[in-house]
Amino acid sequence: MPTFPQPSRPSRPSLPWPDAEPAVRLSGPGEVAAAVPLLLGFTPESSLVLVGLSGPRARLGMTLRMDLADPSEPGATCAPVASEVESMCREGAERMALSGAHSVVAVVYPPPGEPRGEAGRFLDPLGERLAAHGVELVDLLVVVGDRWWSAGCRLEACCPPEGTPLVTSTSSAGVTALSAATVLAGRAPLPDRAALAATVAPPPGPEREVLARAQRAASRRVRAALRGDPHNARAEAMVALEAAVTGFRRRPGLGLRQMAETLDGPPRSAVSGRGRRGAAPGWAAVVADLVVWLRDVPVRDAVTAWVLDDAPTLLPFLVELARLAVPPDDAPLCSVLAWAALSEGQGALANVALERALASEPTYSMALLVRESLNRQLPPGHLRTVLAESRGLNVLGPRLLPAG
Repeated sequence: MPTFPQPSRPSRPSLPWPDAEPAVRLSGPGEVAAAVPLLLGFTPESSLVLVGLSGPRARLGMTLRMDLADPSEPGATCAPVASEVESMCREGAERMALSGAHSVVAVVYPPPGEPRGEAGRFLDPLGERLAAHGVELVDLLVVVGDRWWSAGCRLEACCPPEGTPLVTSTSSAGVTALSAATVLAGRAPLPDRAALAATVAPPPGPEREVLARAQRAASRRVRAALRGDPHNARAEAMVALEAAVTGFRRRPGLGLRQMAETLDGPPRSAVSGRGRRGAAPGWAAVVADLVVWLRDVPVRDAVTAWVLDDAPTLLPFLVELARLAVPPDDAPLCSVLAWAALSEGQGALANVALERALASEPTYSMALLVRESLNRQLPPGHLRTVLAESRGLNVLGPRLLPAG
Protein backbone atom coordinates (compact mmCIF):
# COMPACT_ATOMS: atom_id res chain seq x y z
CA MET A 1 0.00 0.00 0.00
CA PRO A 2 1.43 3.43 -0.87
CA THR A 3 2.24 5.67 2.06
CA PHE A 4 2.61 9.43 2.30
CA PRO A 5 5.48 11.21 4.05
CA GLN A 6 4.26 12.07 7.50
CA PRO A 7 4.74 15.58 8.90
CA SER A 8 7.98 15.92 10.85
CA ARG A 9 6.23 17.28 13.94
CA PRO A 10 7.75 16.98 17.39
CA SER A 11 6.49 14.16 19.54
CA ARG A 12 4.11 15.08 22.34
CA PRO A 13 2.04 13.13 24.83
CA SER A 14 -1.34 12.16 23.46
CA LEU A 15 -4.45 13.35 25.24
CA PRO A 16 -6.41 10.58 26.95
CA TRP A 17 -10.10 9.99 26.26
CA PRO A 18 -12.36 11.16 27.77
CA ASP A 19 -10.27 12.61 30.61
CA ALA A 20 -8.49 15.34 28.66
CA GLU A 21 -10.02 18.03 30.89
CA PRO A 22 -8.21 18.95 34.13
CA ALA A 23 -9.67 17.65 37.35
CA VAL A 24 -12.03 20.29 38.79
CA ARG A 25 -14.10 19.94 41.95
CA LEU A 26 -17.60 21.43 41.85
CA SER A 27 -19.61 21.55 45.04
CA GLY A 28 -23.33 21.12 44.55
CA PRO A 29 -25.82 21.58 41.72
CA GLY A 30 -25.52 25.37 41.76
CA GLU A 31 -21.87 25.20 40.74
CA VAL A 32 -22.72 22.70 38.01
CA ALA A 33 -25.27 25.19 36.63
CA ALA A 34 -22.66 27.93 36.68
CA ALA A 35 -20.21 25.65 34.86
CA VAL A 36 -22.52 24.74 31.96
CA PRO A 37 -21.42 27.63 29.66
CA LEU A 38 -17.79 26.67 30.31
CA LEU A 39 -18.50 23.02 29.51
CA LEU A 40 -20.42 23.81 26.30
CA GLY A 41 -18.29 26.70 25.09
CA PHE A 42 -21.27 29.07 24.92
CA THR A 43 -24.19 30.25 27.04
CA PRO A 44 -27.20 28.12 26.09
CA GLU A 45 -30.67 29.45 25.35
CA SER A 46 -33.94 27.51 25.02
CA SER A 47 -32.15 24.32 25.97
CA LEU A 48 -32.22 21.19 28.06
CA VAL A 49 -28.66 20.40 29.20
CA LEU A 50 -27.63 17.12 30.82
CA VAL A 51 -24.33 16.99 32.69
CA GLY A 52 -23.10 13.46 33.31
CA LEU A 53 -21.13 12.43 36.39
CA SER A 54 -19.05 9.25 36.41
CA GLY A 55 -16.57 7.32 38.50
CA PRO A 56 -16.27 6.98 42.27
CA ARG A 57 -15.54 10.71 42.61
CA ALA A 58 -18.45 11.80 40.40
CA ARG A 59 -16.20 13.38 37.77
CA LEU A 60 -17.71 15.57 35.09
CA GLY A 61 -18.36 13.53 31.98
CA MET A 62 -20.38 14.16 28.87
CA THR A 63 -22.41 17.36 28.58
CA LEU A 64 -25.41 17.04 26.26
CA ARG A 65 -27.54 19.94 25.03
CA MET A 66 -30.92 19.64 23.29
CA ASP A 67 -33.01 22.43 21.80
CA LEU A 68 -36.34 23.42 23.30
CA ALA A 69 -39.04 24.82 21.05
CA ASP A 70 -39.26 28.60 21.15
CA PRO A 71 -42.94 29.59 21.57
CA SER A 72 -42.21 32.90 19.82
CA GLU A 73 -41.47 31.11 16.54
CA PRO A 74 -44.33 30.89 14.00
CA GLY A 75 -46.40 27.76 14.46
CA ALA A 76 -44.77 26.82 17.76
CA THR A 77 -46.81 25.82 20.80
CA CYS A 78 -46.24 27.32 24.22
CA ALA A 79 -44.50 24.16 25.41
CA PRO A 80 -43.54 20.77 23.99
CA VAL A 81 -46.34 18.20 24.04
CA ALA A 82 -45.94 15.10 26.17
CA SER A 83 -44.63 13.02 23.27
CA GLU A 84 -41.86 15.55 22.55
CA VAL A 85 -40.85 15.66 26.21
CA GLU A 86 -40.82 11.87 26.32
CA SER A 87 -38.70 11.68 23.15
CA MET A 88 -36.12 14.14 24.50
CA CYS A 89 -35.93 12.34 27.84
CA ARG A 90 -35.52 8.96 26.13
CA GLU A 91 -32.71 10.20 23.89
CA GLY A 92 -30.97 12.01 26.71
CA ALA A 93 -31.11 9.00 29.02
CA GLU A 94 -29.78 6.64 26.35
CA ARG A 95 -26.84 8.87 25.50
CA MET A 96 -25.99 9.49 29.14
CA ALA A 97 -25.99 5.74 29.79
CA LEU A 98 -23.73 5.16 26.75
CA SER A 99 -21.30 7.77 28.09
CA GLY A 100 -20.86 5.77 31.31
CA ALA A 101 -22.51 8.31 33.61
CA HIS A 102 -23.86 6.99 36.90
CA SER A 103 -25.74 10.20 37.70
CA VAL A 104 -26.91 13.33 35.91
CA VAL A 105 -27.64 16.96 36.74
CA ALA A 106 -30.20 18.41 34.31
CA VAL A 107 -30.36 22.16 33.63
CA VAL A 108 -33.24 23.79 31.76
CA TYR A 109 -32.89 27.17 30.06
CA PRO A 110 -36.54 28.08 29.29
CA PRO A 111 -37.39 29.77 25.98
CA PRO A 112 -38.16 33.51 26.22
CA GLY A 113 -41.61 34.12 27.64
CA GLU A 114 -42.14 30.59 28.92
CA PRO A 115 -43.10 30.37 32.61
CA ARG A 116 -40.25 29.02 34.70
CA GLY A 117 -42.47 26.36 36.24
CA GLU A 118 -42.99 24.68 32.85
CA ALA A 119 -39.51 23.19 33.15
CA GLY A 120 -40.84 20.81 35.80
CA ARG A 121 -42.50 18.76 33.07
CA PHE A 122 -39.11 17.10 32.46
CA LEU A 123 -38.56 16.04 36.07
CA ASP A 124 -40.52 12.76 36.25
CA PRO A 125 -40.07 11.40 32.71
CA LEU A 126 -36.36 12.17 32.71
CA GLY A 127 -35.86 10.62 36.11
CA GLU A 128 -37.76 7.50 35.02
CA ARG A 129 -35.87 7.12 31.76
CA LEU A 130 -32.50 7.55 33.46
CA ALA A 131 -33.45 5.11 36.22
CA ALA A 132 -34.31 2.50 33.57
CA HIS A 133 -30.63 2.65 32.56
CA GLY A 134 -29.37 2.58 36.14
CA VAL A 135 -28.56 6.31 36.13
CA GLU A 136 -29.68 8.66 38.92
CA LEU A 137 -31.13 12.11 38.29
CA VAL A 138 -29.46 14.20 41.01
CA ASP A 139 -31.49 17.34 40.33
CA LEU A 140 -33.25 19.31 37.62
CA LEU A 141 -32.32 22.97 37.72
CA VAL A 142 -33.87 25.94 35.95
CA VAL A 143 -31.68 28.88 34.96
CA VAL A 144 -33.13 32.27 34.06
CA GLY A 145 -30.73 35.17 33.77
CA ASP A 146 -28.25 35.07 36.63
CA ARG A 147 -30.38 32.90 38.96
CA TRP A 148 -31.25 29.24 39.28
CA TRP A 149 -34.02 27.19 40.87
CA SER A 150 -34.41 23.50 41.67
CA ALA A 151 -37.52 21.99 40.07
CA GLY A 152 -37.52 19.19 42.63
CA CYS A 153 -37.09 21.19 45.83
CA ARG A 154 -39.80 23.08 47.69
CA LEU A 155 -37.81 24.01 50.81
CA GLU A 156 -37.41 27.77 50.99
CA ALA A 157 -34.43 27.41 53.31
CA CYS A 158 -32.29 26.03 50.48
CA CYS A 159 -34.33 26.96 47.40
CA PRO A 160 -35.92 30.39 47.90
CA PRO A 161 -38.79 31.35 45.55
CA GLU A 162 -36.78 34.27 44.16
CA GLY A 163 -34.03 31.84 43.10
CA THR A 164 -30.38 31.56 44.01
CA PRO A 165 -27.70 33.68 42.32
CA LEU A 166 -25.39 31.72 40.05
CA VAL A 167 -21.95 31.41 41.54
CA THR A 168 -19.16 33.26 39.76
CA SER A 169 -15.49 32.64 39.22
CA THR A 170 -14.79 34.91 42.18
CA SER A 171 -17.02 32.99 44.59
CA SER A 172 -16.26 29.38 43.63
CA ALA A 173 -12.85 27.73 43.51
CA GLY A 174 -14.18 25.02 41.21
CA VAL A 175 -15.71 27.42 38.71
CA THR A 176 -12.56 29.55 38.90
CA ALA A 177 -10.37 26.55 38.05
CA LEU A 178 -12.63 25.45 35.18
CA SER A 179 -12.82 28.99 33.80
CA ALA A 180 -9.05 29.34 33.91
CA ALA A 181 -8.60 25.99 32.16
CA THR A 182 -10.95 26.89 29.32
CA VAL A 183 -9.33 30.29 28.80
CA LEU A 184 -5.84 28.77 28.76
CA ALA A 185 -7.07 26.26 26.17
CA GLY A 186 -8.42 29.11 24.02
CA ARG A 187 -12.03 28.10 24.68
CA ALA A 188 -13.54 31.00 26.61
CA PRO A 189 -17.35 30.67 26.37
CA LEU A 190 -19.12 32.62 23.64
CA PRO A 191 -22.40 34.51 24.11
CA ASP A 192 -24.56 31.87 22.39
CA ARG A 193 -24.52 28.96 19.97
CA ALA A 194 -24.87 31.24 16.97
CA ALA A 195 -21.59 32.88 17.93
CA LEU A 196 -19.97 29.44 18.08
CA ALA A 197 -21.31 28.53 14.63
CA ALA A 198 -19.97 31.83 13.30
CA THR A 199 -16.43 30.77 14.25
CA VAL A 200 -16.52 28.16 11.47
CA ALA A 201 -18.85 29.93 9.03
CA PRO A 202 -17.80 30.59 5.42
CA PRO A 203 -16.92 34.14 4.42
CA PRO A 204 -19.69 36.47 3.21
CA GLY A 205 -19.89 38.85 0.27
CA PRO A 206 -17.31 39.34 -2.47
CA GLU A 207 -14.66 37.25 -0.71
CA ARG A 208 -16.94 34.23 -0.98
CA GLU A 209 -17.08 34.49 -4.78
CA VAL A 210 -13.29 34.95 -4.98
CA LEU A 211 -12.80 31.74 -3.00
CA ALA A 212 -15.45 29.85 -4.98
CA ARG A 213 -13.64 30.75 -8.21
CA ALA A 214 -10.32 29.72 -6.68
CA GLN A 215 -11.73 26.37 -5.55
CA ARG A 216 -13.08 25.61 -9.02
CA ALA A 217 -9.62 26.24 -10.46
CA ALA A 218 -8.02 24.16 -7.70
CA SER A 219 -10.38 21.26 -8.49
CA ARG A 220 -9.14 21.23 -12.08
CA ARG A 221 -5.52 21.24 -10.91
CA VAL A 222 -6.07 18.41 -8.45
CA ARG A 223 -7.89 16.26 -11.03
CA ALA A 224 -5.04 16.76 -13.48
CA ALA A 225 -2.44 15.88 -10.83
CA LEU A 226 -4.27 12.68 -9.90
CA ARG A 227 -4.44 11.58 -13.53
CA GLY A 228 -0.67 11.83 -13.79
CA ASP A 229 1.18 10.45 -10.77
CA PRO A 230 -1.38 10.18 -7.95
CA HIS A 231 1.04 8.89 -5.33
CA ASN A 232 3.55 11.68 -5.88
CA ALA A 233 0.77 14.28 -6.12
CA ARG A 234 -0.68 13.20 -2.78
CA ALA A 235 2.73 13.18 -1.15
CA GLU A 236 3.37 16.73 -2.35
CA ALA A 237 -0.06 17.79 -1.13
CA MET A 238 0.80 16.51 2.35
CA VAL A 239 4.10 18.40 2.27
CA ALA A 240 2.21 21.58 1.34
CA LEU A 241 -0.31 21.01 4.12
CA GLU A 242 2.48 20.52 6.65
CA ALA A 243 4.13 23.74 5.48
CA ALA A 244 0.86 25.64 5.87
CA VAL A 245 0.23 24.24 9.37
CA THR A 246 3.79 25.01 10.43
CA GLY A 247 3.61 28.57 9.11
CA PHE A 248 0.26 29.13 10.81
CA ARG A 249 1.55 27.79 14.13
CA ARG A 250 4.66 29.95 14.02
CA ARG A 251 2.65 33.11 13.41
CA PRO A 252 -0.18 32.86 15.95
CA GLY A 253 -1.22 36.49 15.52
CA LEU A 254 -1.49 36.17 11.76
CA GLY A 255 -4.61 34.74 10.12
CA LEU A 256 -4.38 32.07 7.44
CA ARG A 257 -5.27 34.55 4.69
CA GLN A 258 -2.60 37.02 5.83
CA MET A 259 -0.07 34.20 6.01
CA ALA A 260 -1.02 33.01 2.50
CA GLU A 261 -0.62 36.56 1.19
CA THR A 262 3.05 36.47 2.23
CA LEU A 263 3.67 33.37 0.10
CA ASP A 264 4.53 33.25 -3.55
CA GLY A 265 2.33 30.19 -3.84
CA PRO A 266 3.28 26.55 -3.19
CA PRO A 267 6.06 25.49 -5.53
CA ARG A 268 4.77 21.93 -5.87
CA SER A 269 3.15 21.08 -9.20
CA ALA A 270 0.54 18.89 -7.53
CA VAL A 271 -0.65 21.84 -5.49
CA SER A 272 -0.13 24.94 -7.55
CA GLY A 273 -0.28 23.64 -11.09
CA ARG A 274 2.99 25.49 -11.70
CA GLY A 275 1.32 28.86 -11.40
CA ARG A 276 -1.82 28.23 -13.45
CA ARG A 277 -4.27 29.87 -11.05
CA GLY A 278 -6.55 31.72 -13.43
CA ALA A 279 -7.94 35.01 -12.16
CA ALA A 280 -7.91 34.11 -8.46
CA PRO A 281 -5.48 36.10 -6.30
CA GLY A 282 -2.47 34.21 -4.94
CA TRP A 283 -3.72 33.94 -1.35
CA ALA A 284 -7.05 32.48 -2.52
CA ALA A 285 -5.27 29.92 -4.71
CA VAL A 286 -3.10 28.81 -1.78
CA VAL A 287 -6.15 28.40 0.48
CA ALA A 288 -8.23 26.71 -2.24
CA ASP A 289 -5.53 24.11 -2.88
CA LEU A 290 -5.57 23.15 0.80
CA VAL A 291 -9.37 22.90 0.87
CA VAL A 292 -9.77 20.95 -2.35
CA TRP A 293 -7.03 18.40 -1.63
CA LEU A 294 -9.05 17.31 1.40
CA ARG A 295 -11.70 16.06 -1.03
CA ASP A 296 -9.26 13.33 -2.01
CA VAL A 297 -9.98 10.47 0.39
CA PRO A 298 -6.37 9.26 0.94
CA VAL A 299 -5.19 12.81 1.69
CA ARG A 300 -8.19 13.42 3.94
CA ASP A 301 -7.51 10.19 5.83
CA ALA A 302 -3.82 11.04 6.21
CA VAL A 303 -4.79 14.38 7.77
CA THR A 304 -7.31 12.59 10.00
CA ALA A 305 -4.53 10.31 11.24
CA TRP A 306 -2.41 13.40 11.86
CA VAL A 307 -5.26 14.84 13.94
CA LEU A 308 -5.19 11.76 16.17
CA ASP A 309 -1.51 12.44 16.87
CA ASP A 310 -1.62 16.22 17.26
CA ALA A 311 -5.16 17.61 17.48
CA PRO A 312 -4.17 20.67 19.58
CA THR A 313 -1.94 21.92 16.75
CA LEU A 314 -4.29 21.13 13.88
CA LEU A 315 -7.60 22.23 15.40
CA PRO A 316 -7.02 26.04 15.25
CA PHE A 317 -5.60 25.68 11.73
CA LEU A 318 -8.67 23.73 10.56
CA VAL A 319 -11.01 26.30 12.14
CA GLU A 320 -9.26 29.09 10.26
CA LEU A 321 -9.26 27.12 7.01
CA ALA A 322 -13.01 26.44 7.37
CA ARG A 323 -13.61 30.19 7.54
CA LEU A 324 -11.99 30.49 4.11
CA ALA A 325 -13.75 27.53 2.47
CA VAL A 326 -17.04 27.66 0.59
CA PRO A 327 -19.52 25.00 -0.53
CA PRO A 328 -19.52 22.53 -2.19
CA ASP A 329 -15.91 21.68 -1.26
CA ASP A 330 -16.20 22.22 2.49
CA ALA A 331 -17.79 18.94 3.61
CA PRO A 332 -14.50 16.97 3.91
CA LEU A 333 -12.71 19.85 5.65
CA CYS A 334 -15.56 20.39 8.13
CA SER A 335 -15.72 16.64 8.81
CA VAL A 336 -12.00 16.55 9.69
CA LEU A 337 -12.50 19.70 11.77
CA ALA A 338 -15.37 18.02 13.63
CA TRP A 339 -13.18 15.03 14.33
CA ALA A 340 -10.35 17.23 15.63
CA ALA A 341 -12.82 19.04 17.91
CA LEU A 342 -14.26 15.75 19.15
CA SER A 343 -10.73 14.44 19.82
CA GLU A 344 -10.15 17.52 21.99
CA GLY A 345 -13.42 17.06 23.88
CA GLN A 346 -15.10 20.06 22.20
CA GLY A 347 -18.42 18.46 21.35
CA ALA A 348 -20.25 21.74 20.70
CA LEU A 349 -17.67 22.82 18.13
CA ALA A 350 -17.80 19.35 16.57
CA ASN A 351 -21.57 19.66 16.24
CA VAL A 352 -21.54 23.00 14.43
CA ALA A 353 -18.81 21.76 12.09
CA LEU A 354 -20.86 18.64 11.32
CA GLU A 355 -23.95 20.72 10.65
CA ARG A 356 -22.02 22.69 8.07
CA ALA A 357 -20.55 19.54 6.49
CA LEU A 358 -23.94 17.86 6.17
CA ALA A 359 -25.58 21.03 4.89
CA SER A 360 -23.12 20.95 1.99
CA GLU A 361 -23.24 17.19 1.44
CA PRO A 362 -26.00 15.40 3.44
CA THR A 363 -24.68 11.90 2.68
CA TYR A 364 -20.97 12.56 3.17
CA SER A 365 -19.77 9.34 4.81
CA MET A 366 -17.10 10.73 7.12
CA ALA A 367 -19.46 13.36 8.51
CA LEU A 368 -22.04 10.66 9.25
CA LEU A 369 -19.36 8.50 10.87
CA VAL A 370 -18.15 11.30 13.12
CA ARG A 371 -21.74 12.14 14.05
CA GLU A 372 -22.25 8.52 15.06
CA SER A 373 -19.12 8.66 17.21
CA LEU A 374 -20.38 11.86 18.81
CA ASN A 375 -23.91 10.59 19.41
CA ARG A 376 -22.81 7.23 20.78
CA GLN A 377 -19.86 8.64 22.74
CA LEU A 378 -17.43 6.35 20.94
CA PRO A 379 -13.71 6.98 21.59
CA PRO A 380 -11.36 8.24 18.85
CA GLY A 381 -9.95 4.73 18.42
CA HIS A 382 -13.26 3.64 16.88
CA LEU A 383 -13.00 6.09 13.99
CA ARG A 384 -9.29 5.39 13.61
CA THR A 385 -10.04 1.67 13.15
CA VAL A 386 -12.79 2.32 10.62
CA LEU A 387 -10.60 4.71 8.64
CA ALA A 388 -7.69 2.27 8.68
CA GLU A 389 -9.93 -0.48 7.33
CA SER A 390 -11.39 1.71 4.59
CA ARG A 391 -8.16 3.46 3.56
CA GLY A 392 -6.88 0.47 1.59
CA LEU A 393 -10.00 0.58 -0.58
CA ASN A 394 -9.34 4.15 -1.70
CA VAL A 395 -5.60 4.69 -1.82
CA LEU A 396 -4.64 2.33 -4.64
CA GLY A 397 -5.97 4.42 -7.47
CA PRO A 398 -6.85 8.05 -8.30
CA ARG A 399 -9.94 9.47 -6.60
CA LEU A 400 -11.10 11.96 -9.23
CA LEU A 401 -13.19 14.88 -8.09
CA PRO A 402 -16.55 15.64 -9.69
CA ALA A 403 -16.22 17.46 -12.97
CA GLY A 404 -16.89 21.18 -12.92
